[in-house]
Amino acid sequence: MRRVRAVDGVSILSGRRLALHLMVQPDAAAGFLADGMLRDQGLLSRILVAAPQSIAGTRLYREVRPEDDFAIKTYGARLLACMEAPLPLAENKRNELAPPALELTSEAAAIWRQFYDHVEEQCGKGRGLSGVQDFAAKVAEHAARIAGVLTIIEEEEPQEIGAAAMSSATALADWYLSEAQRLQQAARLDPKLLLASKLLDWMRETGEQEIHFRDVLRLGPSGVRLKSAAEEALKILLAHGWISEVAGRPRRFRLHKGAS
Repeated sequence: MRRVRAVDGVSILSGRRLALHLMVQPDAAAGFLADGMLRDQGLLSRILVAAPQSIAGTRLYREVRPEDDFAIKTYGARLLACMEAPLPLAENKRNELAPPALELTSEAAAIWRQFYDHVEEQCGKGRGLSGVQDFAAKVAEHAARIAGVLTIIEEEEPQEIGAAAMSSATALADWYLSEAQRLQQAARLDPKLLLASKLLDWMRETGEQEIHFRDVLRLGPSGVRLKSAAEEALKILLAHGWISEVAGRPRRFRLHKGAS
């Protein structure tokens, strides 16, 4: 870690590690992922981002299966053992880590090289990964780290990373790469259009053909409960022909046929 301060000058701290697990609401994350400065600084390429689709409405009750319960308890016990293990401190240091290196087997190294080349070939201008080139350039590094984590979880005294762990790690890294592409493309959309789309979805879900403006403000998606935001979103829907205004006092809007 390198730190520059006006009074102290430059400080370099060796052997520090940082892990981040951050959960963010979609609207807040959209601005974060679309921030050009964060991308230029290299922060976004160092984060594995996942935004799974909501499963609300499908989480029906299921009886606990004994084999699932056993697997969860076994995994929990392994994680606890990892956290309770003595820290690999550097010699004569109290706050500097020096963990042992995990070497790759020849088979694991071959899988990693193949993955690296596969990604690199798609990073050129106009190719499939050019839009997320910053993340793609580091995804092989992510795969190697994931393989190390999988190995440590699987083995109590790991010495090397094998082919099975590396194969699993490259599959996970490839998924994160496709997720980065999907989210980067979504971030290009105008936030106002996204909010209008969210309002249109809500209007459809009401099952009503005509919706009062006051109900949009009172019951609509959180982003349109301010009058100015609601006006902007409705203006977009009107301009695109999804709705029409059928009354002024009180204001009512009608969904067009293709919108329901």
